[in-house]
Amino acid sequence: MSLFRDQVMISERVHRKKIQSPIKADNKLFLCPKCRKIWELERKSNGKQKLLRYDHIPRYGKKQKICEFCL
Repeated sequence: MSLFRDQVMISERVHRKKIQSPIKADNKLFLCPKCRKIWELERKSNGKQKLLRYDHIPRYGKKQKICEFCL
């Protein structure tokens, strides 16, 4: 019976799949469809906001939203 129990334990380990969670940084990054740059709003502790734009971040899979520069 220990052989059967060992096979069950091995099959449980093989069939477990990890579910990938979305990257948390991607929730804050947006793609501007007009200027084609990635941007985010940086919020400071004193309540002010600063718009940051990036050229080096891949655009694939980002939500599209027009930035304040293009409005």
